Amino acid sequence: MPGGPTTRNERAAGAVQGAALAALTYLALYLLRVWQLGALRFVPWLWFAAAVGFALGAFGRAGRRVMWGAAAVTTALVLVVSSTPLVRPLALSLVRRDLPAGAPLPDDVDAVAVLSGGQLQNGLLSDESVERLLDALALAKASRRPLLHSVIRPDAHPVRASLPDQRALAALAGVTRVLAVDSVHATHDEAVKMAAVARRERWRRVALVTSPLHSRRACATFERAGVRVLCAPARSRFYEIDGPDAFPPGPERLRAFGSWLYEVVGMATYRARGWI
Repeated sequence: MPGGPTTRNERAAGAVQGAALAALTYLALYLLRVWQLGALRFVPWLWFAAAVGFALGAFGRAGRRVMWGAAAVTTALVLVVSSTPLVRPLALSLVRRDLPAGAPLPDDVDAVAVLSGGQLQNGLLSDESVERLLDALALAKASRRPLLHSVIRPDAHPVRASLPDQRALAALAGVTRVLAVDSVHATHDEAVKMAAVARRERWRRVALVTSPLHSRRACATFERAGVRVLCAPARSRFYEIDGPDAFPPGPERLRAFGSWLYEVVGMATYRARGWI
């Protein structure tokens, strides 16, 4: 009988199946770090994905086919990225290294600039920011050049700036010649504000420290802003990019794929806006 218990049960089962497949698709994309493109919060969007899958699953066979297809494609992508060397050439194509590891700064480099990599809501630097700042401090101390860094402020708590944590790490490293630009939200902001400092200080060239996969876009953005740069990417502690064991199978490849995707989208956006 149309619309009877059997039909209702089938729709309910299809809705549950759709929600499960949507959640699986979402988790696969999360492993690939696709969601960092929009800085999406994990839990709310997981619920949203499950709700969409629930609705599509209840819609009928067509909706369930869509969810099965999405789950199959994303799961296959996770398997390919994590278990094949695909990500290695993609990631390395984004690295720009003008200064060999361990080499001293050339005489025409007058300062070391380091880009922010984010911070926690309590004002402490994120892992990526610490990674960048440690190598920039080491370079500044060894070369006796001033350090220029950027200060970021959480949108929810703007008074909890990263400056105290950055200055504390600089003091521990024994670097005292420190300058800062405040309230930056993107690489382009850092390039414009640091370019103004470089002109004011009459620096001929700046050693720019950022994450390896961000280095090509960052240095191009600074050059577009009028700063002569020596690209000196920090050593990555997020994934291994050098040596015979670079990008081993598993999570490192998934993280690197997410960074590669983020930078590809960033490059396209910056080109469209005339920033590189």
